[in-house]
Amino acid sequence: MSTATVDYLSAPTGAATFHTRFARLKSRIMLGVCIGFTVLILSLLVLVTGYLLSLGFTSISASFFKLDPIPEGMAGAPGGMRNALVGTSVLIFLASLVGIPMGMLTGVFLAEYEVGSRIATPVRFVCDVLAGVPSIVVGILGYELLVVPWSCGMAACSAGRFSPTASSTDGPAHSRWHSS
Repeated sequence: MSTATVDYLSAPTGAATFHTRFARLKSRIMLGVCIGFTVLILSLLVLVTGYLLSLGFTSISASFFKLDPIPEGMAGAPGGMRNALVGTSVLIFLASLVGIPMGMLTGVFLAEYEVGSRIATPVRFVCDVLAGVPSIVVGILGYELLVVPWSCGMAACSAGRFSPTASSTDGPAHSRWHSS
């Protein structure tokens, strides 16, 4: 009894050859279409980016970094971005002041002192969750848990509308806060 081996990987013969050639032709055509659309989209991206850069470079000057924004219609409008740059710098500094020591101490704790500790497992779990969740999701969660229940906008909360020293003439948000 002889055992014949069947070669499933070799090219088919006969009528299937036309099908194989047609499939390869369709594949090459679609590859060309994909490459063409990729070139088209990348060209549009380069054009839009170049246009925005050309507008941006004409607006950047020393006053852009030194002046505060000026409302439209006033002399000197639109002004600069000093308050945004200073605010971002302060925010980064304060977040680093809190986050870097806490992160370093947590890392040292988990690497060196976690043996036999009951708190190590929850700390490791929280670290894994924080590392795996995008920051925008954490921001939305904070917004939903802190801002929405107080029925105020972000500007009202950040402006100190809930300060106990604020007068009742500050507006309806303040009145609602103290009446509830």
